[in-house]
Amino acid sequence: MLERVARFIDKKKLSAPALLVLGSLGPLNYVGSQALFFLRPFLGHLFPADRYGAFARILERREGISALMEEIEAAARGGSRGETL
Repeated sequence: MLERVARFIDKKKLSAPALLVLGSLGPLNYVGSQALFFLRPFLGHLFPADRYGAFARILERREGISALMEEIEAAARGGSRGETL
């Protein structure tokens, strides 16, 4: 899941801005995940329901943001860590 998100961000050439935002908002990861659950009725039709929920649950955990940042960095370098959270 994280690898797929990281590849999408890298494909759109948004790795640097994404890392900056994720790094600065790291302490608010739980609030952000709850916002995703709140916005699910509005955004749910854009994303598969199982993946949307899984991504929100990953962000609930403190290590979720750092794992996503590591995947983005790996994708920007041209590879992947190959691990999922």
